[in-house]
Amino acid sequence: MIGYPLAITAAASPAAPRRAVAAAGLTLYLGATPALGPSLALRLGRDRACLPVGRGHGPFESAAAARRWLSERAEALRAQLEWIGARAEFVLSLECRDPLARARAPRDELSGAAYLRAAAASRAAESAAARRFDECVEAVRAALRAEAPAAPQSLARLRPGAVDVSLLGPPALKQRLAAAAPALAARFQPVLRLTGSGPWPPYSFVEIAAGPPRGEAA
Repeated sequence: MIGYPLAITAAASPAAPRRAVAAAGLTLYLGATPALGPSLALRLGRDRACLPVGRGHGPFESAAAARRWLSERAEALRAQLEWIGARAEFVLSLECRDPLARARAPRDELSGAAYLRAAAASRAAESAAARRFDECVEAVRAALRAEAPAAPQSLARLRPGAVDVSLLGPPALKQRLAAAAPALAARFQPVLRLTGSGPWPPYSFVEIAAGPPRGEAA
């Protein structure tokens, strides 16, 4: 095994590790574990377009296999590199803090009609909180579109009551989001808690077909 695919650029970078292969005008960087990918992609992306490779890709057994894999996807990869350009991913994490979401479940000591009424009230409160959370998430996304209309968005639902809204933009987007965050947080209290982070490698905006090169066993 020569390593897991971590990141792709159009040309080799002096900031890259030694373990890399080139084909079709692209360079694929490899590592001993997928966990090395985010820090490497972030470092490479400081001075060139870089595609991070997600964790769904297995390791390559040989440099020849890695080159074939790269060559087979070269056209799509080059198009994505051109589209990503110098942009990075910025994330606004939204967590439901609605008091309605913390409605108590009916107590076991209740019985009969009292238990059923309490259970129905608890379910209704949870449903109302979920609807209000979704409405607030959409309102936040609309506010972000108004603040950064050129930044593509991606939504990831992490669990009930928790989502990440990702934006793809230039480094200056970090300052714009930081300036807008306090007003957004105040607007949606107490329903939401907002936390911003980034820049990150643009994992949410990159699609790279997984799997071994054609003709090679998985």
